[in-house]
Amino acid sequence: MKEYWFSYRGLLLLVALLIIGTTIIYTEFVAERLVILQKLNSEKLIEKEMASLEHKEKKIYSLMQQISAENDNMPIIQADNNGNFVFEADTPYYYNVPGLQNDLPFDVLDTNMLKAKLKSFQKLNKPIQLDDGKGTIRYFYFGSTKLYRTIAIFPYLVAIFLIFFIFLISLIVSYNYKYRNNLLWVGMAKETAHQLGTPISSMKGWVEVLQEDPEQLLNILPKLKLDIDRLGLVTDRFGKIGITPKLEATNIDQQINTLVHYIQERVSKKINITVVNAISKNVTIDLAQSLFDWTLENLIKNAIDAMEGRPGNIIIQIKNTAKQKKIIIDIIDSGKGIKKKDQAKIFLPGYTSKRRGWGMGLALAKRVIENFHHGKILLLRSELFKGTTIRIILNKRTSV
Repeated sequence: MKEYWFSYRGLLLLVALLIIGTTIIYTEFVAERLVILQKLNSEKLIEKEMASLEHKEKKIYSLMQQISAENDNMPIIQADNNGNFVFEADTPYYYNVPGLQNDLPFDVLDTNMLKAKLKSFQKLNKPIQLDDGKGTIRYFYFGSTKLYRTIAIFPYLVAIFLIFFIFLISLIVSYNYKYRNNLLWVGMAKETAHQLGTPISSMKGWVEVLQEDPEQLLNILPKLKLDIDRLGLVTDRFGKIGITPKLEATNIDQQINTLVHYIQERVSKKINITVVNAISKNVTIDLAQSLFDWTLENLIKNAIDAMEGRPGNIIIQIKNTAKQKKIIIDIIDSGKGIKKKDQAKIFLPGYTSKRRGWGMGLALAKRVIENFHHGKILLLRSELFKGTTIRIILNKRTSV
């Protein structure tokens, strides 16, 4: 068994390295594509606005502001063809440069910092050119946006997380070579890849849309940022599984609706997810928000899988218990149902009805709800070819 574990750990390490490598390569591709699209968008904006500029300095500065605003507050420095700053009277020659306040007079400005920023921008991107109509070519050098920096650094954070995750699980499994521990290791690795896969696939879709229609950049940037935030949430979730998380007062209606909105935009149009709230929309629950979202997301994805590609409905009902001290969250689907002989096993680690499943989703959901939130999760009902209802029971907040 020991030899089996070490050979299997090597295979899992290889899979983890492939995930890290793929994430880094693809995210760098997205970042580079983002820079190209931002520059293309800026060039189109300059071409569009040239007729109304009338070659006035204030108009050029307004154009710089507009370029920056429409590209995630992109920092810009204006220079001539020799790389020197433009010094015409009252002409602003930079905007949104990190560390520098806008509209500073030249005698107050930290020119050394601005020169250093200009050099870094020159190395980072090719400038955008503008003929001011006076025989002078102006060059707009632009730096990286916050979104670009977030995209660029995130795969390395994922790599650090995966390395730490592998190391932590290695320590746990090294004390016991039984099959169940091996299954836990494999299942968690599979869950990691699965959780990372959803936002990465979504990012790939946004890039394909941008390649077909670059003018959609402004509409897609917020959605792309949401997927990046989602990747960060995955690392936060796994980090909290091994510790007792901090519970925070949370509006349960808003928390559930936000998650459902995110999932609904990324699943087949055949699936309709509805939230039915029978309690006050101001009710708060003490939650570990990221772990609760993970649990609910797993339950919704299981419900979607139960449809097996067919059209179907998922209803999430929120209601009070009879004594009003707890709330009930029912996840109801119209899927294939669960066989009676399997219904008692669905929350056990390793149980799955899926051909490629590892049986960790519901086991982790039970741990999150019952161990961390002191609630209850159970299979309320399931009928073959009619659907399944999973019930979560949570305590209401006792103090404000």
